[in-house]
This record gives sequence, structure tokens and C-alpha cells, in this order.
Amino acid sequence: MSKITKILLFLLLSVHLQAQSILEDELTKEFTFGININTNANFPGGISFKYGKVTDNARVNTTYTIEFVGIRHPQEYRFSVSSVSGGQAFVRGKQNYLYNLRLQFGKDLVLFRKAPQEGVQVNAVLAGGLSVGFLKPYMIRYNTSGTGSGLSGNTLNIPFYQYNFGDDALFQNKYGVPFTEERIEGRGDFFAGFEQMKIVPGINAKIGLAFETSAFKTSLTGIETGFVIDIFTQKMPILNANFTADPVKNYSTFAALYLSMFFGGRK
Repeated sequence: MSKITKILLFLLLSVHLQAQSILEDELTKEFTFGININTNANFPGGISFKYGKVTDNARVNTTYTIEFVGIRHPQEYRFSVSSVSGGQAFVRGKQNYLYNLRLQFGKDLVLFRKAPQEGVQVNAVLAGGLSVGFLKPYMIRYNTSGTGSGLSGNTLNIPFYQYNFGDDALFQNKYGVPFTEERIEGRGDFFAGFEQMKIVPGINAKIGLAFETSAFKTSLTGIETGFVIDIFTQKMPILNANFTADPVKNYSTFAALYLSMFFGGRK
């Protein structure tokens, strides 16, 4: 092989490596979508969208995250309706659904960087920001037939929290029948009650570890796990505090362990 040919090959290889290095350096933005499970919610617990960008220090990413999750009261339990044909389960004493929108600013610190197209990258995750709590009335399907439960065509969606068993006079004046558990036919229509929804602000903080296992530099796949806490400006009435003989305690602070499965890409 002639010297000229060797020089040309060397120059071409140098240009290729330089172009590859430039391309890798330009991958400074990350986008991921995640599905969340946590100890304060059923499965799935929520969803998240995360945008990150590499700062001057390549080991630290600045992140912006939007999460939408559901929060349950620790004393919630479902009660099955067996006396009514086709009845659904409902939660005794539930007053509101609580949904939480988290707007977070954070930092991802690269603890262990994976080799190109193989291995696992480990990031320490630290974030916090604004929480926006949405309290939506929990609705039940209630039979208002004058002759008792089990009849069709006389079922209404009513907010469970407005009444207690024993408030017969108040309920009777409005619906013409007493308020008893035997007439509940199950959980109400989810889309009913949005006009009564309330918004409560708060703050949140999160700390965790992210494990990225994607095989390609332009893709992101992995899991994130850690601890998150939300603090609202008031106690959130998820359960009716006076529903039982022993008063139920509602909380303004909710802490949870979480696990998110995410996927996305870099550019």
C-alpha cells in the first residue's frame, strides 16, 4: 500500500472519529416517559414526563419533571356490594379522590457511567418543586326507589361525603328516601362531580437512584426508585372524618416509596 493511500485512510479515519465525537457531544438533551407505582396508590400509581439537559459538568444533568399521580388514604378499603345484582365495590367513608400534579426541578448526578452500547449507568436523583392537589368528590350510585334497593331506573350519582348514616332527615328531604348502606349500588360515575373539584397547593421533594440499561446511546430505558414526599397547605379530606364512631384522621403530608419504569431518548 502506497504512502499516499495510507495518508488518505488516516485522514478519513480521523475525520470519522472527530465527527463521531462531535455527534456524541451534541447529545445534550434527554426526554423520558415513565409509569409510576408507589406505596400511596394502586397500580399504576401515575405517569411522568422528564426533560434533562447536560450542564457544563458532564456528570450533572439539570432536569425538569412533570408527574401526575393518585394518592390514597392509608385507611381506605373496598367494600363489595353483594346484595345488589351487578353491584360494584366502593370505598366506605371516602370523601374525595386526591390527584397530585408535581412540577419538579432537579439534578441527576452520574455515579457510574456505562460503556457505549453496554452496561448500566447509575444516577443519583434529587428533585423538588410545586405540588398541585386536585380533590374530586367521590361519587356513589345510590338507589332512590321508594320500595328499596335492587330496582333499576332509580339510581343517582351522589357525592358520598355530603352525608353520614343517620342523617336521615337531611337526605330524606332531598331524595325522599333514607340514607342507608343497603341502597348503595357501588362506586359512582368517575366523570360526575368534576364541577365541585377543589385545588390545594403544596410542595414536594424526591430523592432516588436511576438505573439506565439502554443498549444505544440515543435511547433511554431503565428504572428509577426512591422516596418522595408531598406537603400540602391543608389537611386533604380523602375520607369522611365523621363516618365512623372512631374519627378518621386526614393528613396534609404524604410520604411514599416509588418505582418508575421509563423509556425515551437523547438528542
